[in-house]
Amino acid sequence: RADVKIQTLRLSHDLDNEPCFVEITEHGKRKKVKVVFDAVIIFEFLKGGQHYSFYPLIVEIDRGMEEQKKFKDHVRARLECVKKDGEFKKMFGLDSANIVYLTTGELPQYGESRRKTMRKWTSEVLAERRQESWSPVFRFANTVAGDIYKTPFFSSPVWYQPDNPSPVSLFLFQ
Repeated sequence: RADVKIQTLRLSHDLDNEPCFVEITEHGKRKKVKVVFDAVIIFEFLKGGQHYSFYPLIVEIDRGMEEQKKFKDHVRARLECVKKDGEFKKMFGLDSANIVYLTTGELPQYGESRRKTMRKWTSEVLAERRQESWSPVFRFANTVAGDIYKTPFFSSPVWYQPDNPSPVSLFLFQ
């Protein structure tokens, strides 16, 4: 089993000083958008105390405020950032990252519904871009606000991918 440590942790207020800019298509027209991640966490996996691999995460906290069009644009922009030789590579020196969305709310039913909706919308974006093979890049989880520190996000299968109805672990190779 590998040891894990956080190699990099950057939050939105810090990332806002160095945003990435990408172009996305809206109504057949290209537009430039500013992308500021809520957080970036780069985990380093070690075996025998030696570097084994990095596991970068773009973390997005969803409060259910974005309707379908805005959420889909959010996903499109992040896909542009993490594509080969994209802005993520320029910012962090890594080829790509996984993108995780955590939604919170006061009622578990709301979080589950929102999680399912975000998965569906992400699947639709991947299909429109013919990038269905990118589904494993995404993870979605939900929790109620009062349980955020009790939920085992890093150690249990509480995450869902766009195309998989069964929960998976955050680190698929666990």
